[in-house]
Amino acid sequence: MTDSKGGVAAVDRALTILEAFRTTNSDSLSLAAIAAQTGFYKSTILRLIASLERFGYIRQLDDGRYKLGSTLSALGAMYRESFRLGDFINPALEYIVNQLNESASFIVVEGNQQLILFRRDTSQRVRDHLGIGDTMSMADGGASVKIIHRYSGQTANTLDPKEFCEFSFGERNPEMAGIATPVFDDANNFVGVMTVTGPLFRFSKKAAKEFAAVLVKESVRTSLSLGASPALFKNINY
Repeated sequence: MTDSKGGVAAVDRALTILEAFRTTNSDSLSLAAIAAQTGFYKSTILRLIASLERFGYIRQLDDGRYKLGSTLSALGAMYRESFRLGDFINPALEYIVNQLNESASFIVVEGNQQLILFRRDTSQRVRDHLGIGDTMSMADGGASVKIIHRYSGQTANTLDPKEFCEFSFGERNPEMAGIATPVFDDANNFVGVMTVTGPLFRFSKKAAKEFAAVLVKESVRTSLSLGASPALFKNINY
């Protein structure tokens, strides 16, 4: 059976069940909770879950609740590896965290959302608790959204230093701050956003300026490693 848009209704319903785990931000859901989130009858959910379990997308716990299965983790790993960016991005994120002791992420555009493709966390207890694979709405605002709106889908020429680095102080989360810069590939195409984030009380004006200097340097260095033209950054102080 297909729907009016040409998709397969059963597949849409199965994916809606998987989506329920993300929208609730819960690692396990009861049958009743899945029904509440999806609006599907429990009998329908059970039939779909049987197929999802067979392929490892969902597994049932001993207490009867459901949890996402290992297949999704494998697919996530394949997704990240397919970009072949990890060898370039992860060392940069490690360097940022080691220098600043704040969390660093690499964000790409996925549909109408931001997707955290790579991430390194600070050892400090107080931090934002985002992780690899998490998504954020463009409507949430923040430094990364500003960079995405400016560069997404574009091939850059010479970059304006005033537009290369963006700041966010409590925009997405009233207790958090963020700094973001773009990363470009060998065709000077925008590929994603490099960010450093942390609690507002650690992002004083002086600290934010110091953090931004490190982030800009790593963003440019990573872009050059990916083959971006040095001429692109001739006006950037790095």
